[in-house]
Amino acid sequence: MLKLLVPTDGSENALRAVRHVADLARRGVALEVVLLNVQRPVMSGEVGAVAPIEIAEDKRALAAGSAVAKARALLEPANVPLTVHEAIGNAAEEIAAAAEALRCDGIVMGHRGMGMLKSLVMGSVSEHVLRLANVPVTFVK
Repeated sequence: MLKLLVPTDGSENALRAVRHVADLARRGVALEVVLLNVQRPVMSGEVGAVAPIEIAEDKRALAAGSAVAKARALLEPANVPLTVHEAIGNAAEEIAAAAEALRCDGIVMGHRGMGMLKSLVMGSVSEHVLRLANVPVTFVK
């Protein structure tokens, strides 16, 4: 059985990757999915005297839950066995680390397709994952 890490942030780009994996399962590919949601750490600018850190952390938890729920809704009808993991930190680093720690056979993720110039200036999570990962990475556009 193939174990695939599928990072999800609830965006349409991420959900395209989830749909692709669900389609593989419907076509008879034996696989299990590890859904991963990575949230950035709460920054000091998000909290203050009026808004305690707990409020920012609650917002982060709600965002993670929503992203995972959307992905789960696409995978469950295809009877894909799945587990959910959450991480806090740099998205690319956490994705690559999770793939290794969870012994995944590959990573399937959405790709925004920012274009060459913007990608060179800003970089992208997908490009960083490709450089950091020790397993095959499939981009779904």
